[in-house]
Amino acid sequence: MLDPLYRPGMERLIDDYLAQNPTRNRALDLLPAMAYADPARVLARVGRPDLVKPRPAYHYRLPNSLVGDPVWTIAAEWNRWVQVERLAADGPRLAGMTEAWFAQMNRPLGSWSDAWAQESERWLG
Repeated sequence: MLDPLYRPGMERLIDDYLAQNPTRNRALDLLPAMAYADPARVLARVGRPDLVKPRPAYHYRLPNSLVGDPVWTIAAEWNRWVQVERLAADGPRLAGMTEAWFAQMNRPLGSWSDAWAQESERWLG
């Protein structure tokens, strides 16, 4: 989906998304919006269709909410989402980070995840 040449219609986008991500366990859960656009396609392929509520909105969940931890605040999770929004709104930076991702994917394994974490920090600053 990061390939700049990837320009699917809604049906293919939903099929590709479900092939790679048939779960609600994501920070940005697109299943509600996709189920709103094509309920039969989505609800037939998810494990618990009763948990997907079709609606024309993205569903962002705070995956690391630690409300019982006295030092946890919502600020870190919110700031991650702000970074996503800023990156999405900055076409040249998004294209550059996408290119860097593909370059990283072509490198041998090893300290791959650490290297990408450092590269991401550079892009997200």
